[in-house]
Amino acid sequence: VQTCALPILHNKEGDIFDTIDNHSHNFGRITSQGLNEAMIGIRVVHCIDHMGPYIYAKIKEDVFELLFFRIYELLKPQINKIHNICCYEICAIGMMGIVSNNKEMLEFAFHSAYSFYNQIDKGVSKDYFWFEGSFHYHFFVLKPILELLMFAKEYRFPIPEKYYELGRKMLRQGFLCSFRDCSLPSPNDGWPNRQLGDYLEAYTLGNALYNGEFSPMINNISTKVNPTGTVHCVESGFSLLKNEYWEVFIKYKDNNVSHAHPDKLNVEVKTCNCFLTHDLSTSGYGSDISRGFYKKSCAHNTVVIDGKEQNLECDVVVTSCDESVIEIQTKNIYQNVDVSRKIQLLSKTFIDEVLVDGCFQSVDSIFHCDAKLLTKLDFNKERRFEEYPYFKNARGVDCKEDSLILEWLLDDKVVVSKIDLKNKELYIGTSPDNPNLRDRTTLIIRSFAGVKIAYKIEWYCR
Repeated sequence: VQTCALPILHNKEGDIFDTIDNHSHNFGRITSQGLNEAMIGIRVVHCIDHMGPYIYAKIKEDVFELLFFRIYELLKPQINKIHNICCYEICAIGMMGIVSNNKEMLEFAFHSAYSFYNQIDKGVSKDYFWFEGSFHYHFFVLKPILELLMFAKEYRFPIPEKYYELGRKMLRQGFLCSFRDCSLPSPNDGWPNRQLGDYLEAYTLGNALYNGEFSPMINNISTKVNPTGTVHCVESGFSLLKNEYWEVFIKYKDNNVSHAHPDKLNVEVKTCNCFLTHDLSTSGYGSDISRGFYKKSCAHNTVVIDGKEQNLECDVVVTSCDESVIEIQTKNIYQNVDVSRKIQLLSKTFIDEVLVDGCFQSVDSIFHCDAKLLTKLDFNKERRFEEYPYFKNARGVDCKEDSLILEWLLDDKVVVSKIDLKNKELYIGTSPDNPNLRDRTTLIIRSFAGVKIAYKIEWYCR
């Protein structure tokens, strides 16, 4: 093994550093994140574990000193918070320390301020979900956690049993919170259009670590069948209601703002394994459309007051929940504005009710629909929403009644919506999907100044 004499470190913003001491978060030599060095370190650990008897002792010593310890020196100053990247990096240091029996690395990995134990104790919610509120980041940290636990078990390095149990429960929770076809909701940052099969490696690791316990679950994932029912993860801030016809995911709380979107009470809906509406998540943190649309309140199926962004932090109370109903109340989702939402599944029908209480000039209840609108409508002239620059072709619907029934084609099935329009205006336009090569239909139901505004949509599956 030879070391490279390149002193340059760089971060995601393009800043360059000459030394490790003169650094910022997320810097590295290989690419702009030390995370890459952590990933490579873990892979080299696996190579040494599998090929150990065939590697000369001197080569091992060089790897331990000239590669592993240098990676440790690079990562150490960056592990300064409870965070998915820090958790990944501390797992890498733990694995490198175990296989090389390096006491300094082991001390840092398991007894420092942001150690493996503290990452798990503070980063996993009481219902066993990673606290940053993203399914992608849940599985992203779960893989190195399981790898570290497996190496500790193999090398007889003592880790308390409760952390093995937490790994087991994190695997179970990820499965329970998926839709019936094993696709995943996409709240907050992460990546959209994911399914459990994308994270099958984590379940394979778990199956090996827990003596075949997850074989039935792996079979379910492989066949895209999840037979489980409704689940409420109140501590993590989301619920998934299921019945024979409908599945409704609702997000209502954030435990951390670093990857959060301003989208309290946002819903994702599936029927017959097809998305009626889905969350767009993120396309890339530096992209214009992510900053300008995907991470905005108006990109979600929620309420927008006066065209502004929701508060990322507000008080949330789940007032009731069971197998078919959930009702949530938010306080100060906007300044001096409270919003509640009730979702109820009734066989082929699901009812969506929203109540807005506070001071405002206008309220928009927004719903982005993946289905094709079949109903022919009479429209007023086109309206440009300056507050929603990514909305296009929005036209007012000419409706003289207090409610409007719309038919939608979703795959090969017809879905019907009944929208309460008393004292409201309905606009229908388009907005970008993710990827933004296509658009989807966007409904904007607008109400004006008042003390309390109620919205109601009934969806029926034929």
